[in-house]
Amino acid sequence: GLLNPSKMAIYHNTSIIDLYRMVPLELNFFGSFRFMAGYKDCSGEFQTRRKLRKILAYLVHSSPNKVSREELKRVFWDKDKAFDLDANLRVALSTMKKILAEYGLGDLMVCESGRVFINSRYQIVNDYKMLLVAYKRAKTFFQEAELVKAESYLKKIIQLSIDRVFPDISWDFLEIKVRKQVEHILESSLEMLLELARRGGKWAQA
Repeated sequence: GLLNPSKMAIYHNTSIIDLYRMVPLELNFFGSFRFMAGYKDCSGEFQTRRKLRKILAYLVHSSPNKVSREELKRVFWDKDKAFDLDANLRVALSTMKKILAEYGLGDLMVCESGRVFINSRYQIVNDYKMLLVAYKRAKTFFQEAELVKAESYLKKIIQLSIDRVFPDISWDFLEIKVRKQVEHILESSLEMLLELARRGGKWAQA
């Protein structure tokens, strides 16, 4: 019945088909903050609202997992003992929802059953997660002795400058967690590259 033109007309610009259309969502952790959704720059107010920016990044980092409200309170307001944590979180999420809705992203952040998460119809593109994938592939190629492929991935990984990770130092818990993981990846990648050079007899390069 939904295919009947007269019945489909009731959906106007909010066609039911759009509810299932995948939307690219880009929020990178290295370099300057930039938040893109559907190829549209949505950085706007998140540039100046540090707390909201941090919560958004935390949800992206956690995706596809769902984050409990208790976890968000613990991570972002635990030190503010004098304040009403429930009210702080409620206001923050409500404000985020309002800002996202202004960009046409009202369904991006889902709050249900005491949990908050990124709607699964948004396909997240994140440089940190891409780094994890590249590192996993490099390790697999290294272990399977596909040395040329391993070397190609490893060289790209070590070109990342650790100084580019969260340059504004405004991410607290998440920054520390990501930075430690990045440092581990860089160290491990260098060790594998040295081993590849040693195996190839490239002592000068090593």
